[in-house]
Amino acid sequence: MELGGRLAPEAGSKENTLKTLRVRSSLRLILCGITLTAIVPLLISGCAQHFNMVSPTVGISASPASISIGGSSTLTVAATDATEVTVTGSDGTTSTLKSSGGSYSVSPKATTTYTAVAKGTGGSASAVVSITVMSASAPSVTITADPASIAPGSTSTVTVTATNATQVTVS
Repeated sequence: MELGGRLAPEAGSKENTLKTLRVRSSLRLILCGITLTAIVPLLISGCAQHFNMVSPTVGISASPASISIGGSSTLTVAATDATEVTVTGSDGTTSTLKSSGGSYSVSPKATTTYTAVAKGTGGSASAVVSITVMSASAPSVTITADPASIAPGSTSTVTVTATNATQVTVS
């Protein structure tokens, strides 16, 4: 029956069978052994709260939020009142987590935005976090000599300073 229709059982019948009530939002309530006239005030006064149709919540964080190329970050998702939690990255990655959320490690190759979506009986919620991937700077080398000029047979101290280098060779 549509909500607002006649809900009372027919006169003289004993209603103790499985009944289905169709509510206009396409939600189907299954009532077993309950006199339908007793539930009408409940439907009017807050069906969503009675049937646990609470909107989910979700939060997402990244630690660290900024990494170097080849580095990793941990995404942490916390959700409440959810039946399904997924995280999708702007790089095309997708992860499905348990209904309360969870943590996992990511190693994006470029700056990536991650969207956590929690779905539940009362709707859906989303949250966003970005991980910035810093590009490595070009290596540089500085060479100094002290003293800068010497006579034949004398000595000088040569200092080599390198930044953003994985190997330095002096020959």
